[in-house]
Amino acid sequence: METITLKEALALFALPRTLGSYEGQALKASIGRFGPYVQMGKTFVSLPAEFSPYTVTEAEAISLIQSKAQAATAATLATFEGPEGDIVITEGRYGPYIKYSGGNYRIPKGTEAASLDLASCMALIEEQRKNPPKGKRGGRTGSKGKKS
Repeated sequence: METITLKEALALFALPRTLGSYEGQALKASIGRFGPYVQMGKTFVSLPAEFSPYTVTEAEAISLIQSKAQAATAATLATFEGPEGDIVITEGRYGPYIKYSGGNYRIPKGTEAASLDLASCMALIEEQRKNPPKGKRGGRTGSKGKKS
């Protein structure tokens, strides 16, 4: 607090910066808990090191948002209509998995994700709902390490 200048303090009030709009939503640039980012609605994209939230342009921000949307689309392998909403097979950090009704379900190793259909996805989901994975200690634990 004692070392900050008036100029530096005023620069901090410049964020969040409104860059314009894209697809009817405001584009903003700011700095958050995980570093600088641009935001459009509920979509957040981290800014690469060569960009600054103080100088990023509307065109650069739109390009970053489009790149993130394309990457998300490319990661989607298949989509089915399930009883509780869409079942999406997507490529993740640790391999393909199923997203359904607010939860993520693993696809067993050796199972080809492209060969899954609606019935096999529902079977995997039901199996994992019946037998949820246990914690590292072999069961659910309370706040003091006691099994509940």
